[in-house]
Amino acid sequence: MESCGQCGSFEWAGTAVALLWVKEVEVEIKTMSLHHIDCYVKLRSEEESWRFSGIYGWHDNNSKPLTCKLLEELAISNDLPWVVGGDLNEIFYNFEKRGGATKSQGIMELLRDTCHACDLGDKEFKGNPFTWWNGRNEEQSVEERLDRFLANSRWSVAYPWAQVTHLDEAISDHLPILLKLHPRAYDPNSRTKKRFRFENMWALEEECEDVVKEGWTEGFDVDVVRNLQAKTDTYANNLMKWNKLHFGNIQHKIKELEKELRKTVEPWCRKELMEKACDLQRKE
Repeated sequence: MESCGQCGSFEWAGTAVALLWVKEVEVEIKTMSLHHIDCYVKLRSEEESWRFSGIYGWHDNNSKPLTCKLLEELAISNDLPWVVGGDLNEIFYNFEKRGGATKSQGIMELLRDTCHACDLGDKEFKGNPFTWWNGRNEEQSVEERLDRFLANSRWSVAYPWAQVTHLDEAISDHLPILLKLHPRAYDPNSRTKKRFRFENMWALEEECEDVVKEGWTEGFDVDVVRNLQAKTDTYANNLMKWNKLHFGNIQHKIKELEKELRKTVEPWCRKELMEKACDLQRKE
């Protein structure tokens, strides 16, 4: 792939561990196995490197202590800001689970103690409190927070505004989890002007061409650059107004579905809402 790097993918029992990165990021792979990929990461805008470890925890209850052993082994050689992310295949507390039998305290305590010993703190998140669902409805439904990001003190100091979000997804039994680093000077309260973006759905409408032509023929300036900018601004504004009139209903429905998603906790209902939202988005 020209625009991104990639390291080997390892398949095991129907699962895979892989790491991809864009060309603006320098990545040095250190170690990897069926259950992890460990690397050094350097952003072009940053002077210092930091460490990322992608983890896929053991699924079998008798083997789950091996996840803790893996984290301990990775922590031994660490002297960098370090963030760990992935599917640990275990929860920290029973309140991170809904439905089904109560989890064993022993393995949860072992995992928490290991993370504490490795100076790995659980990163707070936004979104659905559970990242995995067994795909069954009502009484047989089980949800757990199996996927998470953990970071050591040095990484948390370097990226104090880092944000974790549990995204909505209708395809997999796991929700994707997104970690946004944000630069050190990031101000979460600052707002930037929304950029104009041409929507693919516009090109399918015959009226779209007329709107663009109308905007392009309005006004004239002898300065070529100013003339181009003025015409671009005009047809962009015209398209936005036209979009509000003709497609506002679709976008309104998507926003309403997103609001409903935020209030809905039952996974089978969330899946149905996600599918409806995806169908509407395909029309955009």
